[in-house]
Amino acid sequence: MQIGPQGILAEINRYFISEPCSLAEIPGTWSSASEPQQGLLLSSSADDKIEVDGKIVDGTMLVTLMSAIRYIHRITATVISPDGINYGIRIWDSDSDAIRNFDGISSYPYNPEWVVKAAYLSPGKHRTVSFELFNQAGLNSRFALPRGYQISNKREAMNLLRMHFSIKSF
Repeated sequence: MQIGPQGILAEINRYFISEPCSLAEIPGTWSSASEPQQGLLLSSSADDKIEVDGKIVDGTMLVTLMSAIRYIHRITATVISPDGINYGIRIWDSDSDAIRNFDGISSYPYNPEWVVKAAYLSPGKHRTVSFELFNQAGLNSRFALPRGYQISNKREAMNLLRMHFSIKSF
């Protein structure tokens, strides 16, 4: 588990922005950019002391997926997009309550009886399965499903998705 300025315990919020709004964690007015621009627009005065790519924002600025956002000494953020059409912001606090209150992860001592020997067998040709991400129409993603694997109900599909995303996140 990463514990740091942008680790899992530092993340304090995510927003997907479809209309102009204010955020609790970072001042200014945030809105989605109009095509052909890709990202978010931030309107802020120099008094707010928001930095984008190391420069204080004074006016309206396009904030992209590549931008580094900093507010005060400990709040950082990045623009996110699941599909290149919808944009949001992911916010971290390097002094979050979760970091300050984290005291470790409990574990059991190693036991060789729990070791399961296995071998990986490539499924060969892969199939893809579409699913909705964030439960919003149009935000689809695809991943490979091993040949011969059948999904017979919603519970199996959800378990497969959880397994897929937990493996991808390491």
